[in-house]
Amino acid sequence: MGVERCRNGWHLKFPTKDTGPSDKLRAQVEGRDKVCVRCGVAVPRDEDSIHHRIPRGRGGENSAENLLLFCGSGTTGCHGWTEQHRTAAYRLGYLVHTGIDPADVPVAVAGWGWRYPTSDGRWITPEEYGANPAELGEAAS
Repeated sequence: MGVERCRNGWHLKFPTKDTGPSDKLRAQVEGRDKVCVRCGVAVPRDEDSIHHRIPRGRGGENSAENLLLFCGSGTTGCHGWTEQHRTAAYRLGYLVHTGIDPADVPVAVAGWGWRYPTSDGRWITPEEYGANPAELGEAAS
């Protein structure tokens, strides 16, 4: 804790805790996804955002299975769409209910269809996972 001068006088400055993914994990997710998972558009590093499928505030972890690369921020682009259209986002695997392992919930990946994220930073097909693709329905693009 420190003290900092601002335009309104002095105030206490508390240390902040970075709760986002490590640089290594972020690079792993960016390497896996390469483009926005929802729309398939390549986005510059400074215009993308890492999305937690189970939000951190509900206990979501920083793990490859729980993270997706989206364009925009929490209010813009595909990241914003996910936050504004939560019912559809759950159906497409962009959000996962608390208590469910994100590795067990497929994601509709633009250009690839349904895929399951792995802990080692890969996507696998429903067949590789052992799921029946016919039960998943059609992945929206």
